[in-house]
Amino acid sequence: MPDQAALFGVLLKIHRLGLILLSLETYEAAEAQERRRRDADHPDVASSKQTELKTPKGELFIMQARMSNPATILPEVLQPIQALLKATRQGGVPQKTLELVHLRASQINGCSYCVDYGARSARKAGETDERLFAVVAWRETPYFTDAERAALALTEAATRLADQADAVPDEIWEEACRHYNEKELAAIILMIATTNLFNRLNATTRQIISADANVSRCRAQMRAFLNKERNDYFFRFNGFSFI
Repeated sequence: MPDQAALFGVLLKIHRLGLILLSLETYEAAEAQERRRRDADHPDVASSKQTELKTPKGELFIMQARMSNPATILPEVLQPIQALLKATRQGGVPQKTLELVHLRASQINGCSYCVDYGARSARKAGETDERLFAVVAWRETPYFTDAERAALALTEAATRLADQADAVPDEIWEEACRHYNEKELAAIILMIATTNLFNRLNATTRQIISADANVSRCRAQMRAFLNKERNDYFFRFNGFSFI
């Protein structure tokens, strides 16, 4: 007769394994559903309509979008926008530079969704926190190359067209031409224009930052933990394998 305590321990572990597998399946199903929802949307086109936030005093309030993003309402719009954005990344300009351009234009236009997405995207492209924090004050910081400074100056001028009589002064244009050829300039200008399009779509309709990104990170962490637990039970269960 096997030891009853040992047998009971085995049954508990099997039960726990079942819970782990069920939890893992639940997380994977939730992530699959989220991926399907996002497949049709560009990540810079906000799709969430409301989110709950808390004030520093702990009071709950809801941020509500005025409407769904216009680019998701008219089905013919989204694909050309995506193609335009993809084209800007084929002009030979470093990805980090394009991310800085996107982030700076979004800061100027006060598009919270694009600033949030832009910072995350830039970090994925290898940007450091020091440089991301300093983009808003790039002139007074030592973190950027001369070429990046030229791109950021052009971004600010082309975004603030109404701020001065000569919207894009010759000195800003000539400095950009010193660092980029015509194809690269085209990519930067198109990135500026496309970002301003995103900003105006999101800011006008008050699109909001979704908690989806944080939820996805939590799911990824939980999935990694559950996978480790599952593997521990499958491959190292009291010295022998289940499979």
